[in-house]
Amino acid sequence: MNFGNITMEALWDRLGSMGTQNAEHHSMVSNKLDNIQKNFDSVTGVLNDHSNQLGSLDYDKRRKNVVIFGVSEDQNDLENVVLSLFCTHMKINGFSLMELDFCRRLGKHPNHVKPRPILVGLTTQRRKIEILKNSTTLKGTPIFVKQDLSIGARETHKKLREERNNLRSQGKNAVIRNGQVICNENYAPRHGFAHTTTTVSSRNASKRALSQSPSDILETQKSAVKKTNQNISEGSDLLNTTMIELEENQHQDNRDIFSDTSSDFATPAQSPRPSITSPRNLLQPSIVPYLNTQQGPSEKNE
Repeated sequence: MNFGNITMEALWDRLGSMGTQNAEHHSMVSNKLDNIQKNFDSVTGVLNDHSNQLGSLDYDKRRKNVVIFGVSEDQNDLENVVLSLFCTHMKINGFSLMELDFCRRLGKHPNHVKPRPILVGLTTQRRKIEILKNSTTLKGTPIFVKQDLSIGARETHKKLREERNNLRSQGKNAVIRNGQVICNENYAPRHGFAHTTTTVSSRNASKRALSQSPSDILETQKSAVKKTNQNISEGSDLLNTTMIELEENQHQDNRDIFSDTSSDFATPAQSPRPSITSPRNLLQPSIVPYLNTQQGPSEKNE
């Protein structure tokens, strides 16, 4: 077949070469995409490592800091204000200015009445923990002390506090420990939460009463062990008796089954079995006379 100056064979050759070129082009593009994906994965890994390092640096920078809220703006000497707050109001023993790394207000000077928080840097993390523990002494005042947290950590803690308050409103003992809410249902809520009557927790129930001495507790435990052993012995005797009764019942059932089986295979009364002591009884009746006639002369000759 001829299409002008182009034959069918030439068209098939061109189509084959175009298919080969397309396959090569597809393979080349696929290899480039694989390389791009590998580079993207490596860049993502590097970014994750850098993010983790920045998070560690940010935590290390904030781990000795506390933030004080509610101190009025008319206080200019922040170091002495913070020192007076820690020593006088929060009862931090032996605290001195040498343990303050820095003190400064956060944010721009406000135009409204609400004061800016104070960021306080301490020289040791031990003092920071002590200050946070003693911050409960400021209850009932407009001043409170919090940890210095990043924006992401503040959002996480906000959600954890909402979950904790929700559980406490249901009468459960919920606290925040190591970034998670730990709940104990045996809890009587305080400070604004609905009160519910709860049972004594298992930890308090296991405590020894003051009226009991260790010797009394030991005697009680010994008597309990003795009673338990007695119950075990009685249960063992009862089990043995039950097993004996079961075995006797099984033997009786076997005997009954055997007797029933024997009666099924017994010969009927109207057709008694022939005696095995007489061989003639085992022969057919037509053969017996023949045997008698054959044996007669021999017996006479004898």
